[in-house]
Amino acid sequence: MTDQPQDAPACAVCSTTMTFSFSDSEAGYYLCGNCDYLTPVVHGLDARELNDSIYSEAFDHRLEEAGKLTDRKRRKYAHFLTRIAPYRQNNRILDIGCGAGRLLRVAAEHDWEAFGVDPAMQKLSVETPDHVTVIPELLNKAGFEPDFFDVVHANEVFEHIDNPVDLVEDILAVLRPGGLLVFRTPNHSSWTAKAVGQSWRHFNVRKVGHVGFFSPKSARHLLNNLGFDKVTIATHHFSLRDRWPGKTPGIGLLLRLGYRGVGQVARFLDRGERMTVYGQVGRQRADASTTRG
Repeated sequence: MTDQPQDAPACAVCSTTMTFSFSDSEAGYYLCGNCDYLTPVVHGLDARELNDSIYSEAFDHRLEEAGKLTDRKRRKYAHFLTRIAPYRQNNRILDIGCGAGRLLRVAAEHDWEAFGVDPAMQKLSVETPDHVTVIPELLNKAGFEPDFFDVVHANEVFEHIDNPVDLVEDILAVLRPGGLLVFRTPNHSSWTAKAVGQSWRHFNVRKVGHVGFFSPKSARHLLNNLGFDKVTIATHHFSLRDRWPGKTPGIGLLLRLGYRGVGQVARFLDRGERMTVYGQVGRQRADASTTRG
């Protein structure tokens, strides 16, 4: 086990001094008693460098695969675009951590001007269609004009950064008043995470690059304090496979049926493992520099 560091970190969401929660072979994990944000502490670790090394290398090896659009993915993205259609005003959508741009291509098919940012896409060789722009940079270096986007989307991005307030401030700079932020991230307060404990696959800093974990409480705190006046959260999914794989065919089927039932209850109680956060920017934006805390 990793020794507990002497100095507890300040919460990256609300600046409260965090409390030691548990440790594994890589890190000590600290929990914020104010907003419920959870973070691993690994001395000398640079989150940006770690994730660049993990994902740049991964995309180098499977760019062609990452760019494939299956019928199932296309239907999933089309459903998402239908849901966000009421926010369509400037006709522009941004996908942070866009990868090879699958969502962007489907958005363009639905007549959006689709933009993506992803520093791991330095070697992107997948041809992008008209009305799709992929910029291989961080958002704050992409050069977008203020109030440029109707919708900003980020799928499995927030768990990879150690400065979520800075990211949301960068999003606010390019998202129009009344616009929508949608992000998906693992829920550390889910029944799955509680049941499997340190075996949860997201608690593996150097392998998956996850350096910050939200719950519904911490996600609401982050967005409410930075100028979002309507925040809606949905969670789903339950599984114990990280601890008990259940690979025997008969047992596996029974487990999946059981997981589905528990998952329905978890969804109702905001205890699902997968969390989607919807935040609408207020027409009167708060000054982010004075609302943190």
